[in-house]
Amino acid sequence: MDAFSINRVILCGRVGKYAPELKRTTGRNPTSFARFSMATHEKFQGGSSKTTWHQISAWGPKLSEFCEKYVRPGMTLIVAGKLTSRSWRTDAGEKRTIVEIRADDIIFVCPEDSKKRKQKEEPKEEDRQEQGRDPGYEDGMF
Repeated sequence: MDAFSINRVILCGRVGKYAPELKRTTGRNPTSFARFSMATHEKFQGGSSKTTWHQISAWGPKLSEFCEKYVRPGMTLIVAGKLTSRSWRTDAGEKRTIVEIRADDIIFVCPEDSKKRKQKEEPKEEDRQEQGRDPGYEDGMF
């Protein structure tokens, strides 16, 4: 065994076509998990680009239920976790292996539609002055 090793993955990309689905394991220590796909996109010199699809799994009741409740297709996320692989046999007896990221942290990145929503919810300048706020002040700036 190596004295020093790191297995850490950090991705920023968009959630795939399907929302995460909450599932539960059976056995001695049942727990819940959610799985979803995520795409990352790279651009290269010369104008070419490449999209890579990643399989994400979120284990434990808090993270998996968070995914089921809040993560939606098209959302931009940062996912931090570790690279894992698992194997199984199909009904036909074929061995299958998948490499996935086992998430331990998921962070929302403001997608374009949430910016539009925030603008709609932003109080008008007159309302800010009535509330005693300087209209030029933006939250989080200081």
